[in-house]
Amino acid sequence: MHFPKLLPLAAFASLATADPERFLAIFYTKEYDKFGVPLESAGICVNLEVTGPKYQKLHVDEARECILYESRYCQDLIDTFYPADYYDISEYTVGSVQCYV
Repeated sequence: MHFPKLLPLAAFASLATADPERFLAIFYTKEYDKFGVPLESAGICVNLEVTGPKYQKLHVDEARECILYESRYCQDLIDTFYPADYYDISEYTVGSVQCYV
């Protein structure tokens, strides 16, 4: 008899326990806008927007390592980054990234 009242409560309970979005790595601009590399893209080359913002910092989060490239399609290696605090990447022009778990 109380089933219709319980169903909406169950829906809210599942929303409350949902995990926050997790990323392989997160890029930050000077204004602290961010771009997260989704977990689903592990091992895949992710191209950044050509006209996108200039990123200043990188935080490798859920990945074992992330490799930055100057060009799109993972061409022209810049460097490999590992889990740590935050890396200053302001001197680089990043065109793509590939992260591994």
